[in-house]
Amino acid sequence: MSKLYKVVHPEGISLCCETEETGETVVAFLPAETYEDLPYGAAYQTPDVNSERIVACVNACEGINPEAVKGMLFTLNCALDTLILISTHSTQHFIDEFNIKGRMQQLGATIAKAESEANQ
Repeated sequence: MSKLYKVVHPEGISLCCETEETGETVVAFLPAETYEDLPYGAAYQTPDVNSERIVACVNACEGINPEAVKGMLFTLNCALDTLILISTHSTQHFIDEFNIKGRMQQLGATIAKAESEANQ
């Protein structure tokens, strides 16, 4: 099992990966002198904040095939659309028994969170 974390030092920020097999390995380095060279708009996110987001994303995706991530939001939206369709054509007993509305709320909240964090 590996864990990604950041190390902040005067020269910049190192993103490091530590595994039981190899110990610590620097996987990315953000030099301090490049902070001012960032494109317009990127300055709102300091390199330290960006590195925290990278670390959080990598650690949250442990055990997930990266190729599958792109389609997950699409699949969640399809599942929500399916539940909406089911809820409009089903009896109240069926909706209650299978907690259709609760599952719709969970999917909607997950989609909203993914979309809001993607736009930050």
